[in-house]
Amino acid sequence: MRKYIFILFLITTSLYSQGFDWQISRRYPIEMPKNFYGIGLDYSIGLEIGDFNLIENLIQCCRFTDGNSNAISINLYNENWMNDGNSYILLAKINFFNSNFEINNKEVIRDGFFETKYIFNNKLIRVAIGGAYKYKIEDVGLYLLGGLEINLNISNKEEFKERAISNNVPFDERILFDGNIDKFNNFLFLSFIEIGKDLELGYGIYASTGIKLNYTLNSLLENENWRSIFFSINLKVFKTF
Repeated sequence: MRKYIFILFLITTSLYSQGFDWQISRRYPIEMPKNFYGIGLDYSIGLEIGDFNLIENLIQCCRFTDGNSNAISINLYNENWMNDGNSYILLAKINFFNSNFEINNKEVIRDGFFETKYIFNNKLIRVAIGGAYKYKIEDVGLYLLGGLEINLNISNKEEFKERAISNNVPFDERILFDGNIDKFNNFLFLSFIEIGKDLELGYGIYASTGIKLNYTLNSLLENENWRSIFFSINLKVFKTF
């Protein structure tokens, strides 16, 4: 009798592991896989919210406020399931982040004024570690996920330009070789929430696709304000070993 109770227990707990029917046969119950390793790719577009100065030759040129960004991340995961509907995830990633700010500027001259546009382009490479909690909504087949990341800047490339708008500007475009902004923070803390769906690919392997909202908890700059809000779409593949 105990033998049959044990078999029934294995069937009911393994039949829909992580929401998937991974039971090969009712005659041969299997233990539910709990530990998965994964790889994923994120693509993000974002809104950059700033309030920081552009300085050229120690003179303040303008203040950047609104910008836009895009990024690609390559991610590694370790997912551990506590039961059929809840798991925690550890992650490591490398992120390639590109941002752009533009602002118009008018300079008063003897005969009126001339108008130019200041442009700031930035390319950052960051590595990150983080963790997340995942909850599966069985009735609708979706999951909710929330977590935190710690990002470290490992590369930074900045470019500053001034472009003519009015016809009386004595140049079309120039590079501001002596342009600079506030120093970047080495560490960036980021929170995120995600909604998505898991898709079975075979026993012990599945894919996840999701939409994620990300927000930086501290400024990208040490003394002035620059924060990011961005949406990501992602694809992840997990396998147990």
